[in-house]
Amino acid sequence: MNAITDAMVRLLIGAPLHSDGKLTIVSLATEAGLRRNKLTHKHTGLKDLFYEAVSLSIMRTVLIEHGPGRVISVGWMHEYRAPW
Repeated sequence: MNAITDAMVRLLIGAPLHSDGKLTIVSLATEAGLRRNKLTHKHTGLKDLFYEAVSLSIMRTVLIEHGPGRVISVGWMHEYRAPW
């Protein structure tokens, strides 16, 4: 479990050690040294946590790039969500 959370942190900060650094379950599994099915079947809570963290990370990036006083429509924001 620690391997998964450590891998999440490395991917989210952009410092992968064992994967391509993409914010996907495949990369997370590779980074953690696990098979993908461990995340999709056994550790589903951690998988969901990773998806949420990626979504929040992408949303934060968009808001920073466009400034705090700028209104971003919800429909436009969905374009930045990860493709899962």
